[in-house]
Amino acid sequence: MAGCARKSSLFCNKRIELIPHGIDESVFAPVDKKIARHVLGLPPDKKLVLFGTLNALADLNKGFDLVRATLPYVKKEEESSDLEIVVIGANEPQNEFDLGFKTTYLGTFHDNVSLRLVYSAADGMVSSSRLHRTRITVLFCL
Repeated sequence: MAGCARKSSLFCNKRIELIPHGIDESVFAPVDKKIARHVLGLPPDKKLVLFGTLNALADLNKGFDLVRATLPYVKKEEESSDLEIVVIGANEPQNEFDLGFKTTYLGTFHDNVSLRLVYSAADGMVSSSRLHRTRITVLFCL
């Protein structure tokens, strides 16, 4: 990417810095999606969106309420039978609430092999947070 930027007419005279990935790519290299889903017991034919955080319901800064508020807009764009939510970092709540999509709770993982499988099984990921109680960030990637 840095090489492409250096060759571009827009950036060729600008300082280009390469920031390496913050994760060890040898540990988190992708696993075949079909294999990952089979091992985790997830459906092979659905679009799976991953949401992962510890204490999502107890900690307002995690922004789970933002995810909940965003999902109805997603439902307008997606056929609800094709998309499922996969939650890691939490077990199924005792008083489960309807997110508008089938939701699977995988619990908490404590090893990189399991996390590698989960990330490989997903088609997208929702990441949300409140920063400094004033900034709100919601990222939805598919």
